[in-house]
Amino acid sequence: MKKLMDTYGLSQDLIIAYVLGYDYLKKKQLTDSLEAINKVKTNKEAIQILTHIKNIATYKRLAEFAGMPFPSKKQLSDEDRQLFKEKGVPLFVEWYLEQHPYCCYCGVPENLCKEKLQEQGATRQGHRGSYLEVEKTNPDKTYTKDNCVLACYLCNNAKTNFIQVQDFEPIAWGIYQFWTQNKKLKFAFPEEFWKNLKSK
Repeated sequence: MKKLMDTYGLSQDLIIAYVLGYDYLKKKQLTDSLEAINKVKTNKEAIQILTHIKNIATYKRLAEFAGMPFPSKKQLSDEDRQLFKEKGVPLFVEWYLEQHPYCCYCGVPENLCKEKLQEQGATRQGHRGSYLEVEKTNPDKTYTKDNCVLACYLCNNAKTNFIQVQDFEPIAWGIYQFWTQNKKLKFAFPEEFWKNLKSK
């Protein structure tokens, strides 16, 4: 993802600043970060990507990326939110930038998936389906950099929490064939991901 972000002039520090949010930056008087965000405001695609990253950086994910317990049975306090952002955002953004810009399961590139789904009006609420989604390979574990990958809308929906990642390859292959044969997209199946998974 880092190479893709570079094409939009989105550095890691800028992405972290955007995900932290204006209120946080103003409170901390981080004027340089605020000015950097203002400079990319006119780039519609860059803002869409930044907004997507901010949307998937939920408080639960930020807390668990930082190795902190998430208070699921109580309302989050302002102190909780600030702490999760401070500790979790840099780790989450670093993980995100290390990911490939394609579905780890079937291999569909994010841009081709977005184009095809939008072309057919298949994205939900203009958001789901447009970008790769955060997926826990083991649903019984928490959100960590070792337990998370980026998956397309179709694979994420198909896998759910019922199917273990080790059993998902035949389904991922079927989704790959759907994309390449039915939708005529051209890309490679992520053999390396499945090979590495089997070697663990």
